[in-house]
Amino acid sequence: MESNSHIPPTPLAEMPMEVQEFAIWLFGAIAAVVLLYGFRMAYKTRSLLPVYLMVGAAAASFLEPIIGYLGHLIHPPVGATVVFSAVDRILPLHMLFAYVIAFGVTYLIFLPKLEGGSVSTRYVWAYSLASVAIYILFEIYPVVSGLWVYYEPQPLWPFAFLAPFTWPFLNTTAALVGITLIALLLPNLKGTTKLVVIPLAPIGAVMGHLGSGWPMFLVMNSPISGSGVLLQLSGIAAVLCCFTVIWICSVVLSRQHWPESAHSAKG
Repeated sequence: MESNSHIPPTPLAEMPMEVQEFAIWLFGAIAAVVLLYGFRMAYKTRSLLPVYLMVGAAAASFLEPIIGYLGHLIHPPVGATVVFSAVDRILPLHMLFAYVIAFGVTYLIFLPKLEGGSVSTRYVWAYSLASVAIYILFEIYPVVSGLWVYYEPQPLWPFAFLAPFTWPFLNTTAALVGITLIALLLPNLKGTTKLVVIPLAPIGAVMGHLGSGWPMFLVMNSPISGSGVLLQLSGIAAVLCCFTVIWICSVVLSRQHWPESAHSAKG
């Protein structure tokens, strides 16, 4: 039976071994620092919540193959140190570390501010815009070196040495929705029930990334992707969806004020 899939064929690429080794050591070292900070926070507060958040950050990384499949991104499989694979995409080890860094830092930044009830809408917007800028700059070396590869059709991609401009926004909302879900639910959890924050991280990643990026993902993987105008409009729509999600998260997070029991020694 002939396939009716409109997802374009995956380009052939080989993992740059020296770059991968450098990324594993660098990302691994930074992830270790984030984990140590999380453990230190857990010790100071006598709560396992920061540890749960770090586990959740790592769990979110297993969505990378699905996101890459729909978003036309590959981590070259030949020569890669693979943690997991799905739908002809891989999760390499350095990306597992990258998720611990990106999501873990987000969670640990917001955690003490949520406990103090000091998250403002301005703070959420400042964090989000700073996150987008960091992602844009951070991805230059991996993209140029071939550590990961974006391929066409791809909206809002004017410069080959940068990631498409949609992705920094989607990555930001993925982590932000996760901490928003956690902030909403945590005051109702006690003891070991706080373990539920672990799956909330990948749930938030799906909602933030695919939920915001659906116009782009639909057009990119459909027959109308050949229309340059519609493709670019889908990218603009995805970014506008990201702004909407950021606004929603800013409103929700600014209204959260956890009771002391939400982050107690018992959980």
